[in-house]
Amino acid sequence: MSESQTDDYGTLARFYDRLLEPLNRPLRELVIRMVPVSDSTTVLDVGCGTGGLVEAFAARGATVTGIDRSPAMLAVARERLGVVADLHEGDAPQLPFEDNSFDLVTASLFLHELQP
Repeated sequence: MSESQTDDYGTLARFYDRLLEPLNRPLRELVIRMVPVSDSTTVLDVGCGTGGLVEAFAARGATVTGIDRSPAMLAVARERLGVVADLHEGDAPQLPFEDNSFDLVTASLFLHELQP
């Protein structure tokens, strides 16, 4: 994601859920139905944005970590989630986690942001 894209998301962060929830909700529900988790499942959501998918996995008992490059999107996620998840600012191509740290890694509505 370029610096200008990060800034665009910073501007959009406060309105993101209100604007895109009608589109994001069905996709999030589909992902949750397709990927069952349990209390022992550890999940990493790359490009977690405002935390919608993080919240959905945590509600089903998973231990969830989210990472996003936009500080503003993470601020909204922290407000939304409280201490339900461990949220990190970072860039997907250089994830700050050891290999095999998670049972499941998701990247929903994010891959189009990566540079080829």
